[in-house]
Amino acid sequence: SSYGYLLNAKVAPFIDLKVGNTYRFDQSDSSNSGHPLLFYYDPGKTTQFSTGVTTNGTPGSAGAYTQIVVSDTTPHILYYQCSVHGYMGNRIGVNSKTLQDISFVDSTGTAINFASNAFAIAQAVALG
Repeated sequence: SSYGYLLNAKVAPFIDLKVGNTYRFDQSDSSNSGHPLLFYYDPGKTTQFSTGVTTNGTPGSAGAYTQIVVSDTTPHILYYQCSVHGYMGNRIGVNSKTLQDISFVDSTGTAINFASNAFAIAQAVALG
């Protein structure tokens, strides 16, 4: 995308989040108008992640923000993206000691469980 979110003086950086913390993305700056920040399981925004996520106000207006509460059930990999523009954000890594279901979301938004699919495990290693 030719757009990007500026976070801590970097455009669309990779973000590490810690379990037990709450992160608030301030979207009150007028440059956020028309760029609602949401979280997704995949960079192409096929499947939105909304557990523990709160939005407030309209991006670009006073008091606007998107907030996420990170828990042990938050996926280890998420993507923050503008809901209007493709690939405006980047990847989020969640530092959790809890192993979650070993599954991924394909480009159609379908969950693939690698534990029950030996071919998919080999394919994931080859593409990894």
